[in-house]
Amino acid sequence: MLILHFEMNILIYGAGAVGSFFGGFLAKAGHRVSLLGRPWHLDRVREKGLQMTGSMGEYHIRDFSLYTRVEEIQELPELILLTVKPKDTETCAKEMSKFLKSSFPSLVKGEKKGDSALRTPNSAFGMPPILSIQNGLGNLEILSQYFSTSQLLAGRLITSVSISPGVVTVGASADDLLIGEVSQEKGIKRAKGIAALFTGCGIQSRAVRDIQKYLWSKMVFNTSLNGLASILEVTYGELLQSEETKEIIQKTVSEVYQVAKKKGIALEPKTVRSHLQLLFTKLMPTFNNHRPSMLLAIEAGKKTDIDFLNGAISRFGMEEGVGTPINDAIAQFLESIIRHAG
Repeated sequence: MLILHFEMNILIYGAGAVGSFFGGFLAKAGHRVSLLGRPWHLDRVREKGLQMTGSMGEYHIRDFSLYTRVEEIQELPELILLTVKPKDTETCAKEMSKFLKSSFPSLVKGEKKGDSALRTPNSAFGMPPILSIQNGLGNLEILSQYFSTSQLLAGRLITSVSISPGVVTVGASADDLLIGEVSQEKGIKRAKGIAALFTGCGIQSRAVRDIQKYLWSKMVFNTSLNGLASILEVTYGELLQSEETKEIIQKTVSEVYQVAKKKGIALEPKTVRSHLQLLFTKLMPTFNNHRPSMLLAIEAGKKTDIDFLNGAISRFGMEEGVGTPINDAIAQFLESIIRHAG
């Protein structure tokens, strides 16, 4: 039976909106939380604490260790949450791999083996698990180049979270946080333990055996809405007001389902028609006023994650011999916008 500590040492690598959301609820529940993020946000948290507001309540939390560089970390984590943007995954993986290898030299040499299931990092149970809660596809493939797949888990979050310096605002949520192992050989016990940890903090979570199909299902949601809303500079709800945009969404979803089928991914819902019904009648109305983070990045002159969304579908489609003209066009159009903006 998996035993959870009352108090765990948890590192949030990428303390932006999503990372601070998790860090806030974990710290509120009494866990020792380290936030690794950008100075523009963490300087305000250091000065005034983290203010959490929105649909899940109003909280003011100060109990964090705050870092802006990996080299500053002073405590070895028992669990690492990776919440960086996909464009930063490779940099993060390099930095974290170096940090863990220097912190756990005996494990790197293979002197200790076993399951790293929520126990102290200095025990005989291995390196701390790394839970990736990120948008897009390709993150796990990058992480697998630097870490054993047995160390990696993935999470799917469909919750609206926004950030300003020192403040996290939580909006609508479409489902529980889903957590699963990257390695199919690991079973579900560790994922259940981590899901119970989050549920105990107020974030409803559950473990699943095949996390990939749920990551792909969220990919359908993201690819059909994020890029199009960013190009048109509108909210998700505004996309529903036009038959033309609804037709583009339908074609985008159909392409993703075709690519997934070729790659052997069984999506949930199982058909394009059922996904569109869910999208038009529940998901888009739930996130009616949501402006995608991709649009916010463009407005701020920052690089977007289009390569890990519509761009990823384009690449997979080319590899599998599946035409993806709508995803191709969305990716190319956004790349052009970003290039001219720069």
